[in-house]
Amino acid sequence: MTTDRPQFRQLDTYRCVAGSFPILAIETSVISLAESLGFYIQSLIEPGLGGQRGFILEMASGIVLSVLDYVERPDLGVEILADGADIARVGSEQLESQAEELLCLDQARVTWRKSAASEVDK
Repeated sequence: MTTDRPQFRQLDTYRCVAGSFPILAIETSVISLAESLGFYIQSLIEPGLGGQRGFILEMASGIVLSVLDYVERPDLGVEILADGADIARVGSEQLESQAEELLCLDQARVTWRKSAASEVDK
């Protein structure tokens, strides 16, 4: 069986080289994304942010993405975060595109893009 989806694997942990920064926000459920990939959900408590749940995935390129939502604020949707070092090396637009392809995201559900926010900040 062949697939058009890029290769990836789930990680239990990952330590960012240059901090973790959001690249996309989407209207969906982190649970449905995890189920579509065959991943399990991890839960954590982030000081100041409360309960979060999600998963960490590593693409074949070695780029790692965290996919999280906030338990107390499901209205915020899901955030996809990347290592600041990867954002600087590859660029936010490239990472956004790879994440959208990997997760088979519907463009209409994307509510925020780092690349678009960066354009406004210039």
